[in-house]
Amino acid sequence: MTSETTHARLLDPDAELADLRATAPSVSGRRQRVLWRESGRVIVLFSLDPGVTLPDHAAPGTVTIQAIGGAVEVEVGEATHRLRSTQLVALAPGVRHAVTATGAAPAAFVVQIAPSSS
Repeated sequence: MTSETTHARLLDPDAELADLRATAPSVSGRRQRVLWRESGRVIVLFSLDPGVTLPDHAAPGTVTIQAIGGAVEVEVGEATHRLRSTQLVALAPGVRHAVTATGAAPAAFVVQIAPSSS
């Protein structure tokens, strides 16, 4: 799943996702795992069952949401971004957004939050 040294960690989202779905209990159709946390940056893997939404929220840092499987929609204000696998959306600090698994299969995505530079 991962390979780690003192200063680097190789992440394998596909292997992490398989393990997450096999071992982590679903809480309201959602599974998540922190893959990396360092110097204020966090990388989190999410799996959502079909139709499940992470409700509207904001983060204090820059956010990227990258689809890695299934159908993912990111709502930002009046805009809806439909992400295909490998596509991502980037959000400025404090931007409110919601994420929904819209397909018939579970959706998976990786979120990175980096500290604000201000």
